Amino acid sequence: RAEVRAELGLSPEAKLLLSVGELNRNKNHIQVVRALPAIIEQYPEVQYAIAGEGKLREALTVEANRLGVADRLHLLGYRRDVERLLPAADLFVFPSKREGLPIALIEAAGAGIPFVAADIRGNRDVAQQINGGSLVPVDDCEGWAQNILHALAQQPNTEGAQKAKAYALGPVLGQIGGIYRRLGIGGSA
Repeated sequence: RAEVRAELGLSPEAKLLLSVGELNRNKNHIQVVRALPAIIEQYPEVQYAIAGEGKLREALTVEANRLGVADRLHLLGYRRDVERLLPAADLFVFPSKREGLPIALIEAAGAGIPFVAADIRGNRDVAQQINGGSLVPVDDCEGWAQNILHALAQQPNTEGAQKAKAYALGPVLGQIGGIYRRLGIGGSA
């Protein structure tokens, strides 16, 4: 945790919001950038890091500059070490407009990181099963700010990490294998 936070130049009291996902319209990172001014009012040391690359990199930077929060935004680019980034975060933020199986959200919950996620199909399923965070309407900027502020004020819920294990590769492959067997799909090994 300390090593990653030092790499980002964060002070010990900084609150780090982390998102993982391509910088595109669907991933909707702009909502969190737009919520930052309201969050900063209560948490002056808050920082927002996004692990991902994409076409909207410049647009996110322009919006952060317009809002006066460019010094709070860390665009980390494509990363292969998300498991190393997660423990450095105080809150995982997942504002996607569409997800099937939200792997990044499951990984964050599995790491014991509380989350605020968009209230969409895949996220709803994970939040219901894991109970480690809150859901926000996709384009409700005020709702993003309020839910993030509320989450930052709470103690982390470590129960979510245990529940997220149901989504690990082994159990999921076992369930898929069972479905295939019931349907008579596949052959013998």
